[in-house]
Amino acid sequence: MSNPREPRGRQQWAERALEFLDRLGEGDPQLRPDSLLDNPLFVWGGAALAGYFTKAELPVAASAALEQFDTFEEEQRYAFAHQMAILVDLLTQIVGNSLRLRLFCDATGLFGRQYTTAEERSEPDRFMQVTREGL
Repeated sequence: MSNPREPRGRQQWAERALEFLDRLGEGDPQLRPDSLLDNPLFVWGGAALAGYFTKAELPVAASAALEQFDTFEEEQRYAFAHQMAILVDLLTQIVGNSLRLRLFCDATGLFGRQYTTAEERSEPDRFMQVTREGL
């Protein structure tokens, strides 16, 4: 198995995740990966994972995502939440470090569980620390 932190490893992870979602879509077309870009949880969660928000900003980002999320019918909201839960679990298992995405999901309050521990939630924002130290 290739290292998921290397470009080829990320590509293989993405291919496996899409194949998995495609198989899910056979039973439920709303879970097909071609609907991911319509999913505000996926779009905002991706931005969170990429580091566009500090930990302190994640609740505001989650609120904005929920505002868009709430414009969809209940059935579609359920499918979007299910897509996101699958992706978070896959990303956590395969790549390991998905703290920002897990914090974002926790901030939405949609999932009926906490993806992060109390310790992870209370840790300082290392991204901002590194940025400040690099200046």
